[in-house]
Amino acid sequence: RRTTGEPDEYTYYRKPFGLPAGAIQQATLYLSAVHQYELYLNGHCLGRGQAYHYPQYQYYRAYDVTDRLNAGEDNLLALLTHWYGGGQGRPASAPGLLLKLIVHYADGTPFVLGSDGSWQCARATAWQPDQPPRHPHEGVGYVERIDAREMLLDWYSNLGGYANWAGVTVLGAQPTPPWTGRLRPELTRIAEYPIAPQSIIDQGAGRYLVDLGAVYAGRPQLEFSGGTAGQEIQMAGGYTLDEHGAIHQPHNQGTDLRYIAIANGAPFTFRPQLYLGWRYLQIENSPCPITAENFSFIVQHSEMDAEQSAFASSDPMLNKVWAFLKRSVPLASQEQFLDTPTQEKGAFLLDSLNISLVALAAYGERLLTRRSLHEFLDSMDHYWHSAVDWGRLNAVYPNGDGARDIPEFTQSYLLWVWHYYQQTGDRNFLQAHYGKLKAIAAYVARHQSDSDGLIYHLTGGGGPYEEGIIDWPPSMRYGYDMATVARTVVNGYAAIDFTVIVQIATLLGDGAMAATYAARAARLTQGINSRLLTAAGIYCDGLRVDGSQSDHASQQANIFPLALGLTPAEQRASVLDHIRQMQMRVGMPTVYWLIRAVGEMGDGVHLLDLFTRADWTGWAQNIAQGATCTWESWDADRVKDVSMSHPWGAIGLLGIQEYVLGVQPLAPQYARLRVRPLWFGDRLPAASGTIPTERGPVALGWTRAGDHFSLELTLPPNVVAEVYLPAGPNQYHFAGEAGSGSHRFTLPAA
Repeated sequence: RRTTGEPDEYTYYRKPFGLPAGAIQQATLYLSAVHQYELYLNGHCLGRGQAYHYPQYQYYRAYDVTDRLNAGEDNLLALLTHWYGGGQGRPASAPGLLLKLIVHYADGTPFVLGSDGSWQCARATAWQPDQPPRHPHEGVGYVERIDAREMLLDWYSNLGGYANWAGVTVLGAQPTPPWTGRLRPELTRIAEYPIAPQSIIDQGAGRYLVDLGAVYAGRPQLEFSGGTAGQEIQMAGGYTLDEHGAIHQPHNQGTDLRYIAIANGAPFTFRPQLYLGWRYLQIENSPCPITAENFSFIVQHSEMDAEQSAFASSDPMLNKVWAFLKRSVPLASQEQFLDTPTQEKGAFLLDSLNISLVALAAYGERLLTRRSLHEFLDSMDHYWHSAVDWGRLNAVYPNGDGARDIPEFTQSYLLWVWHYYQQTGDRNFLQAHYGKLKAIAAYVARHQSDSDGLIYHLTGGGGPYEEGIIDWPPSMRYGYDMATVARTVVNGYAAIDFTVIVQIATLLGDGAMAATYAARAARLTQGINSRLLTAAGIYCDGLRVDGSQSDHASQQANIFPLALGLTPAEQRASVLDHIRQMQMRVGMPTVYWLIRAVGEMGDGVHLLDLFTRADWTGWAQNIAQGATCTWESWDADRVKDVSMSHPWGAIGLLGIQEYVLGVQPLAPQYARLRVRPLWFGDRLPAASGTIPTERGPVALGWTRAGDHFSLELTLPPNVVAEVYLPAGPNQYHFAGEAGSGSHRFTLPAA
């Protein structure tokens, strides 16, 4: 590495090397660097990458470079690395670079090159030091002030080198502190591609306003020309505009979204290293006109295939909501599933779960989900390894602020694992981590009362989310009684945990564990219904310290028991009616349970209202307010420093697949599934869509005309569907089973 004391360190590395002549059969380059890198071989950019984990879990990446080497000639390896301390989603670790190139010739001769003392390095002086942090408390990074006069245009292609470059500091062979663990393969990839702006407004005197048309995560790229050497060009990103057409700072989440370019009096390319999320870019003192020819935005996100899923219906707003929820996911699918690409660029567990479930169901994503699941289990070893804490997980991990948990975030992990298993059939994951999965259930079980079966005082959290966050931000709790000690929402999550661990134990042949937690689940359900149901037939928020019921009955408290099938049959109507009266009074952490509660009760009309009524709090209203990505809260446009790019709200998309299209898995990989669209009366005459599964796409479309209902279904090989046609509110006709191929079902039967 290059030894410095800089908090924001940009470093060039290079290694010219001769390669023996001969036919190259295979060449692989292995690379690990902290925190970020751009890798070049013979002037070609092989890729950009990162290693945002603790050093004991350091990642490496492999590149096939067979076609990029010049046998019998001089070659050049070059890198630009960036280390910038710790923050959300990014442990500080330490600057470092480890590289190994292995070349196999057709005659069996090997050639090996590694990172050693023969490499050269230099500070990338175009990035000016001592810049302000973008957010003082979140570790987002530092404002990038790039001086074109200091740019080295050929640093990655000039075989001759530079006389003023220094030797590197050799830290030692791997493992060497702090990288003491076995290196892990990094299998995810970041996709990058340019988009053109929707509009560019010339405001005069070198001032321009660029509108991307929607919020994206990525980096601006500008080709500047003209001006004088030393001329400073100011740029600032933003989410919304004020009444004067300028960036509205209160919506920037307290994050400094500025960029600064210093001209060199000649054409140069301005391209920062760190991605951010924004929609608008204000440019001031530009030396040249800004046009679609010299401005582009490099969008980035984890590799995903948007063509994997589709949805269309006869309701234009429902179609907009689907597209809105789906496009939100890539913004926060980066090196991790992020809180937001602008402020807290870290993986919060519940945020990650929500985003991951939609990525799995709408994009067929697998790799980032699996890596994220592993990383949160790492946090148990890292911070919660004592006997009293074993089973807890960090609420955000990997991160730069140590041990930090939120009870329901830990509780939600088992649900995430089960969804992942249902999508992938990855039994090996369950088997390999069974001990830790049991530990999570045991952490919850340690707080179960022997007297009434409820969970009391679930250890964890602090401040506004001690013993349970319930919903977030605090305004999205809608008055939930936080003085309760046996909270209904926490007990709902406990029911999920106990049910999932029973399913996993049964699958893995651990009958004793399954029986133990089935008994716990039964006691918990009895406690929820005997202690938390009120005389009015609805659920209160929980029990106070004296054992009395809270006098508040929130929507959150009622959706969990109903969604999970815990509510006694005689109370379901009163609970559902109470939920319906409140329309949408939950935040993004719990909104899926509202959709599921209404969906499981078969109320298609109310479900459609939740998705499409712009006069109700919800996604349709946010779209009408100009949102292009889901927000942290429904009222983010009226609250300072609340995120307007927070894709945890995308979780609602599952409800469209599960209740409008009506597709739900009954076995892993959708080997067996149920098709049962809800009854929407005259509100929704038609819907169609495609859902990706491990065995291939499931495609269906249905139409209703009067009393006639028709459903067309196409299934991939090795999939069986149970098909139910809606005949009225909560009335279904079993149309039979279907295997692979295309099928048509009608009611009345043709």
